[in-house]
Amino acid sequence: MTQERIIETFSVSYLAGPRRDLTKTARTLRRLGARRSSDALILSRDDRVEAWQSDSFGDLVFLLGGQEQYLGDVSWDELRLEYPLTAVPEIYAAKFVAFAQLCSETLSLPMLLEGREVAADELQERLLAALRLLREQYFEPGSIELRWSVESQHGN
Repeated sequence: MTQERIIETFSVSYLAGPRRDLTKTARTLRRLGARRSSDALILSRDDRVEAWQSDSFGDLVFLLGGQEQYLGDVSWDELRLEYPLTAVPEIYAAKFVAFAQLCSETLSLPMLLEGREVAADELQERLLAALRLLREQYFEPGSIELRWSVESQHGN
């Protein structure tokens, strides 16, 4: 019997169509609350972070033609906002959805989940369902036990 892999990330995407300026977009997202971390943008947590947890509740990943772009790059055509399902407490789910909706409104791009346009309430419902599944099948999101489970599937 093989155990199913734990899904570690929940992602919402925004497709820009024509390329957009990465520097201008990053500046806009920083005004919305994203923070620069090295050559990427993250959504920082505002609570005590345990050693096994992520210090962010969201990573903003810019892509161009399917290839990851960094803050020093010129343009992008897809933005992916990723929530670390296993590495933060569930209390950050609502903040993630609120930021996702704010991105959609500010960038004038629809939120896409698995390639399909979704409204904020459906996005939140799907994220909470993914978190509930983790809790029911494994452990509480953000817990050290869940971290151990994730590490064991990677052979660490």
